[in-house]
Amino acid sequence: MKPIRIEMTNFGPYRQEVLDFSGLEDNHLFLISGRTGAGKSSIFDAMTYALYDKTSSDRPVNELRSTFAGLTDPRTKVVFYFQHHNQLYRLERELDLKPRKGLDRGKGIGTSKASLAVVDAVGGLELDKLAGKSKETNQAVVDLLGLTSEQFKQIILLPQYQFSQFLKSPTSEKLPILRQIFATQVFAKFEEDLVQKWSQAKQEQSQFQTALDAHFASQIWTIQEREAFAEASGDQGLSLAQTRLKHYQSELEEAEKQKARAQKEAKQADQTYQVAQKLASQFQDRQAQEARYQTEILDQAEAYQKKQAKLAQLNFAASLADLVKEEKSKQATGRELENSIASLQADLTAGQRKLKPLEEQLSRLQGQQAQVEASQAEIETLRLALNSAQTLAKEQSELQSAQASLTKLEKDQKDLAQQEQQVQQAQANLQASLISDQDLFTLRSVKEEVQGLIAGDLATGLEKQVDLQEAGQKLAERRTTSLGSQVQLEADLAVLQDWLKASKRDQLKLMVAKLQDELEDSSPCPVCGSLDHPGSQAGAVDEGALANLSQRVENLEAELAQKQEALQAQQLEVSQLSSQLIDNKRFVQEQSQALEANYQTLQEKISAYLPDFIWEETYSQELGQKLKDQLKQSYQALFDRKAKQDQQLEELAQNLANLNQAQQKVQEGRASLSGQIKTLERSRKQLLQAHPDLQTPDYYEAEIAQRREAYQAFRQKFDSCQKQVANQKEVLSGLEGGLSSQKESLQTIQADLDSLSQDLEARLADPAALTHDLSQLEAWLAELADGQQVTLQTWLTKYQQNREQVEASLAQLNQLLADQEKPDLQALAQKKEAAELALNQAASQLALSQHQLDQVEHLVTEIEQLLAQAGHHLEEFRQLSQLKNIISGTETGSQRLKLETYVIQAYLEEILTYANDHYIGLLSNRQFEFLIGKEGAGNSQSGLDINIYDRANNKELPASSLSGGETFIASLAIALSLSEVVQNTSNGALVETLFIDEGFGSLDEDTLDKAIAVLEQIGQNRLVGVISHVKEMKDTIQQQVLIDKGPDGSSRIRVKAD
Repeated sequence: MKPIRIEMTNFGPYRQEVLDFSGLEDNHLFLISGRTGAGKSSIFDAMTYALYDKTSSDRPVNELRSTFAGLTDPRTKVVFYFQHHNQLYRLERELDLKPRKGLDRGKGIGTSKASLAVVDAVGGLELDKLAGKSKETNQAVVDLLGLTSEQFKQIILLPQYQFSQFLKSPTSEKLPILRQIFATQVFAKFEEDLVQKWSQAKQEQSQFQTALDAHFASQIWTIQEREAFAEASGDQGLSLAQTRLKHYQSELEEAEKQKARAQKEAKQADQTYQVAQKLASQFQDRQAQEARYQTEILDQAEAYQKKQAKLAQLNFAASLADLVKEEKSKQATGRELENSIASLQADLTAGQRKLKPLEEQLSRLQGQQAQVEASQAEIETLRLALNSAQTLAKEQSELQSAQASLTKLEKDQKDLAQQEQQVQQAQANLQASLISDQDLFTLRSVKEEVQGLIAGDLATGLEKQVDLQEAGQKLAERRTTSLGSQVQLEADLAVLQDWLKASKRDQLKLMVAKLQDELEDSSPCPVCGSLDHPGSQAGAVDEGALANLSQRVENLEAELAQKQEALQAQQLEVSQLSSQLIDNKRFVQEQSQALEANYQTLQEKISAYLPDFIWEETYSQELGQKLKDQLKQSYQALFDRKAKQDQQLEELAQNLANLNQAQQKVQEGRASLSGQIKTLERSRKQLLQAHPDLQTPDYYEAEIAQRREAYQAFRQKFDSCQKQVANQKEVLSGLEGGLSSQKESLQTIQADLDSLSQDLEARLADPAALTHDLSQLEAWLAELADGQQVTLQTWLTKYQQNREQVEASLAQLNQLLADQEKPDLQALAQKKEAAELALNQAASQLALSQHQLDQVEHLVTEIEQLLAQAGHHLEEFRQLSQLKNIISGTETGSQRLKLETYVIQAYLEEILTYANDHYIGLLSNRQFEFLIGKEGAGNSQSGLDINIYDRANNKELPASSLSGGETFIASLAIALSLSEVVQNTSNGALVETLFIDEGFGSLDEDTLDKAIAVLEQIGQNRLVGVISHVKEMKDTIQQQVLIDKGPDGSSRIRVKAD
């Protein structure tokens, strides 16, 4: 980072100052000089504030605003141009100003605006904006420079009284600084990743052991086996598990043999039982068939004979059933035909009686038809007369309407003329009172001018007056408090003076007594020279009391001096506050006069426009707001009146145009109606001449309607009667045809019945018939209808089938069991169950052995895999642990340095070596040499402490033991070496600048000359700026930045070239 230009506005002692570093590039070493308090360190504060929103010291940011800057002065702002990696950057920060009450009004309270951008030149175009907010800018600067604010103040900027911080800081504080400078984060990241990987590997190793322990403690093993595993190591446990696996394999083989034997015995017992069970079943079948033959065949033989006889009767009846059925059907049909013939005959007689009156009515209507037709023909004549009557009535109505409309139009024309006069009079009245645009513009200008005066001079004056009054009140309170403190200090001072006088008297007495005690006879008194010492017998003096009293006197004198100094300071403060209070009163009076003058101006401008406004004696913010509101209302009212008048004028003009248009339409309507009336009167006269006896349209309409109704009624009655006669004749013709057909059908049915009766009698009379009685036949036919024939046939068929089946089955069973005995199934079943039980037990034992073997095999396989994985992983874990211990500095027997600390230590050794070769020897007359401290060599958190080897005393000393001057040259040597080493490191931070604030006053003349020579040497390739009051440096360093402090407290910057 190389500074180019810094601009400061109301920053510290600078009102508006610019320091152009580019003008110092001819000789890169320059001195910043000026009186104490002029603002030399403020330049460094401005750079640090611009970069990091902090100061180079412990001074708060909110105290950076100039004390002479008021509320209306520009905000505190720093614009810093710097170059980094051949790129020009502009950094801006602005201090927020939110006024507080009392003496704190106008102080900054924090940065409100900040930005970082790449620019093409100082004051040039912005090429790239990197940040636009305070926090974003802070982070962007750290990312860009690779340095935090604290690191910046230990490497590039060495603040006053803090130059030895890096030299004396412990490893924990040097480590982050050097890490940032030399970019060694990669080693710390490598260490973190390694520790994380080691922790993961350790956890996995623990998981392996936990898994092995869980496998050896599995409930699959017996208690004895688990106890044996608990006492064995990993490999011994695996051997023991493999041995137990073989044992379970042997048990499985024995269980398989036992199951095979039991399976064979069970199969034989089952086969024997199956054969015996089949034989026993056959004995049971024969017994069951014998019982069935008795109950179903022998016991049902008599019923079988009876049912056979009954079936023969029903079969005989069935042979005659169709004949009997047909006879009964013909008889029913005959009866129905007789009833139908009687009904038709009655209908025919009734229809003939009904036809006669209808024929008589139709004859009468036919006689009236000619008269009705003649009346209908007269309707056309009546319709023509109706048309003429309607035309006459219509024209009469139109004539009356036209005459009424003409009368109304004449009246409307008079009304419109009167309205036109009224509108013209309203236009003239409105024009006389019309508000002009100039009136409106004038009032608006006055309103805006008054608003500007209220918001500007009056508001500012009122605010300043309030601020001054509050400040005066605060000053009065502080003066009262200071006076009280002054009175108290004066009282305390009087008491101390009395105590001191008394203590000195007592001290003098003891000193005299001590002197008297020390006098010897014949020896002269050191005070008066007398050889006679009359008061020497006073006795021994208490040395302790004298010492205490002397110490008390000394303390009282010191306290008295402090009180006197405090009293003087308090009196000075009271005097200053009194002077400030007088100035404040004068300022208040001046501000009141200015406010009153502005108030008078306001009254003069506004009185003409607000004549009724009640003015108060003094101006206030509420009065100003009330004035603005009333002016606004007055302007708005005038504006509204003007707009309303314009609208009224426009409406009146439109009304006048509408009235003219309406009058023209009325005149046109009158002309049209006059012509229409003449035409209607002429047409009416012609109609009356053509039809002198013409009746009203209602007469003709009623006559036509009456004749049409009469004709329609006659036609309806005639058509209905004619249709009824035709329908009745058609009905009678149908009845006569149906009656003839029914009589013929009845004769045919009677012939068929005679033939069927003869045939049935012949069949019953046959000798082979089972009955000759017709009633018996009908009884059998009734049973046949109930379905008894099918029931009997089914029963007889089933009986015959059962007999044949049972007889065949008995014959077969008797043949099979001819030489057999009935077996003992219970004994054979017990033997079979015993064999099956033995087989189940053998199978269960085999399954249990197989399950145990599967589980043990699975466990042993997993144990073998876990042991193999754990062995491989254990070797990796050991290697990882060793590497982790080495990297983190915890390896036994090593230097116990962390990897990153080791790398940074190498950089630090390079820095110290460079300092030893180029600076510290020169500056210390070859007395000092830098060393890396060996303290805490076994501690991985050490390794970056800097010690000093003192050749004169042949001792290695800590840096904290150096004197002030020695500490400064040591710190300077390290700062210069650090800058050089970083410049020569490819991945290091870019350090192109070095600033040193004071510290040279502790050097002797020779060392100071050497220090200046060193600074001039490194100034050949980087910018070096120093702050110092030392006269030798002012005389030696020709290029200087001089800070001149003015009488108003502000400072100016000027550059003195060599």
